[in-house]
Amino acid sequence: MGAKQIRYLLGVVLVLFVAGVLALDAWLGQRLAGSAILVVMGLVGYLEYSKMATGRALGLQSLPGFLAVAWFLGLACWPWGTEGFKFGSGEQELVIVGVFALVLFSFLAVLFRSDFSEGAGKIASTVLGALLCGLFFSFMIRIYCRSEDVLTGAVFVFGVKLTDIGGYVAGSTIGRVKFLKVSPNKTLEGFLAGFVLVAAWFGLAANSGYVADLKFGWLPAIALGIILAFSAAIGDLSESLIKRLYGVKDSGSLLPEFGGVLDIIDSFIFSGFVFWYLLPYWS
Repeated sequence: MGAKQIRYLLGVVLVLFVAGVLALDAWLGQRLAGSAILVVMGLVGYLEYSKMATGRALGLQSLPGFLAVAWFLGLACWPWGTEGFKFGSGEQELVIVGVFALVLFSFLAVLFRSDFSEGAGKIASTVLGALLCGLFFSFMIRIYCRSEDVLTGAVFVFGVKLTDIGGYVAGSTIGRVKFLKVSPNKTLEGFLAGFVLVAAWFGLAANSGYVADLKFGWLPAIALGIILAFSAAIGDLSESLIKRLYGVKDSGSLLPEFGGVLDIIDSFIFSGFVFWYLLPYWS
């Protein structure tokens, strides 16, 4: 079986797995299974990032980042009782406390070391990794846990992933123009195909009448889809930049032809916050 066939097969398995988790949570009337999986993915994503940046999945230097990721993701899972997609003030204060503690303890992990000059260069990578895999990815959990029904999270997840699907399928079949040095395998045709698919997906979802949080016309839905496709692409390209910086092909080896967890969640890092923030205005 070739690499393309393996990728397609695993893609179908992943889609069925996600669909099963969503169905389970819908049946239970809770969001436990999905939120638990998202928390684990955020933590594993940070460990993969840490291994790329420091050579070790977890050590004294990266421990503040790991704890901060757990803090940010835990805050997103907590039932704050907020209405709709509003950001509660108590939660906001605790997020700020988490950012403060992250930066403080990242410095403390270096200041009293004899080789402080070597460790100092890794402070920024620790903070960045915790913000990407913890704070930014936590909005994915907020979307899933606090939307009116499970379908909102499902529409968002599958919609954003269409940027990857469209980019890969179109790029590997009709792609000719390579225009990004940071990710030389991506093509303009694949990039545009992802935008078209995501715009069409959100247009159909918003006008289907089945998703309570997505009730607006075709044009706003298509515009939202284009914005989300762009933010998802930036997340994907940002992770490509990080991998180029550290000289690795994939963030991990969890799934053949897919890479690690960070390779899977990168498109949600920025798009999650964008969706969370814009949806109330669109609705």
